[in-house]
Amino acid sequence: MTEKADIEGVFTYPFKSGKPFEGNQFETNAFGFEHDRIVMAAEYGRSQKTTANHLLVSQRKHAELALIKTSIVGHQLVLSVDGHDDLFIPLDPHDVATLQIDQIEVHGKIVPGLDLGDPAAEWINQFIHSKRGTQTHEMRLFHRAQGELSRLVDLRFVGKDQTPEVNFSDGFPFLVTSTASLQAVNEHCQFETPVEMARFRPNIVLEGNYDPFFEERLRAIAINGVVIELVKPCTRCVMINNTPSDGSKDSEKRRLFAKLMEMPGRAQTIPKSDESGYVFGMNGIQTKGFGESIKVGDEVELIWKD
Repeated sequence: MTEKADIEGVFTYPFKSGKPFEGNQFETNAFGFEHDRIVMAAEYGRSQKTTANHLLVSQRKHAELALIKTSIVGHQLVLSVDGHDDLFIPLDPHDVATLQIDQIEVHGKIVPGLDLGDPAAEWINQFIHSKRGTQTHEMRLFHRAQGELSRLVDLRFVGKDQTPEVNFSDGFPFLVTSTASLQAVNEHCQFETPVEMARFRPNIVLEGNYDPFFEERLRAIAINGVVIELVKPCTRCVMINNTPSDGSKDSEKRRLFAKLMEMPGRAQTIPKSDESGYVFGMNGIQTKGFGESIKVGDEVELIWKD
């Protein structure tokens, strides 16, 4: 008998570290959900690990990035934040005027990015200045590069004949979590108000009558002809301490990361890598059904590991 679950939520984040794009159905492509993490902020600086000349900027350093909303108007991605004019960015990187490619370091790896020009840089710097007052490094905004400059996932976790690509996600096109796992987190933490799933920034949330963290025992999920292989547990960082709505840290959940590191069995060392830490959710790659859509309420076929 085939075991099933349901899609409880789907999310995409066109601006990395910004608010999720609101919707209940998203189309898939070779990079994950359409428009997921196609734009990011980076600051000028030299890395000690790579030859990159820009460094990723996320909520880890600038929690106020959580205030940036995204919408799509025609063929433009619109970044919006209260008190500032909207910024319009071409959805298609081929329509970006500058065509200047820079190297950006994202978690120790070089990622090529297409510089979005001085007006976009002025917009993000003015926003950060309005929240911080001062900043040490100038920021630029970048669109994902395509073609020869496409970025591959960590090939240690995929089959030898697989070469899946990814935009500006930390490492993989999809992050899959479950409501059962979130319930276990809340039972462990016992905060006055529940921990929100939004803190973990998933792409797909599964709902079903299964044990917590059952997604870690899955080899793949199948939805409407889309097959997503779950290839690597996702280690989390202190960014989960940030309030999803505005990036602030309330007096209670600012301890979330430390609290979860105490959760029995959840601090792990990831095989095939040097990663270790608190695990929540599974990174995935799509292997079938490119161009198909996934929506809230869809039935999911669960494909378990042998």
